[in-house]
Amino acid sequence: MASKLRLPTALLLSLFLGLGCKSISASLTSPSDSISGSYEVIAGSFGALSDGISTSCSGRSASSSELALGEDVRVFTLSLAREQRAAELLPGLAHVSAPHGVTDFGAIPSVWHGVGVGLAQSELPEEALEGWLAQAGVTEGASITHVREGFEVALR
Repeated sequence: MASKLRLPTALLLSLFLGLGCKSISASLTSPSDSISGSYEVIAGSFGALSDGISTSCSGRSASSSELALGEDVRVFTLSLAREQRAAELLPGLAHVSAPHGVTDFGAIPSVWHGVGVGLAQSELPEEALEGWLAQAGVTEGASITHVREGFEVALR
């Protein structure tokens, strides 16, 4: 009697396992689709950043190293804005710029453009932009102009 029960039990068990594996397989492929979609959004953000930098930085095209620096600044600024840590912007920009061989980040428009894009992507309200920059210690006219340009490019 025990051997007669083993065969149907084994069949049922294999059926459930087979169905379970298909379900698990489907759920395992879904995250890659999600990751792929996230990559496209990130790539689109980088595209907007690079388009904006290359067309708005003193009427000249930005180099690939300036674009890379601008992207690093964008990510850094986005993090600071979300965590409401404006006072850490200027010291942090020096730290972010150093691996790019930049010692005077204030003179590079793509840095300030990246700040603007990062702030816009953090969903900082436009009316709060001036206050955030004041808290961060950004007071120079050209820097603020490039931040605004980046902010506006990201909102488009």
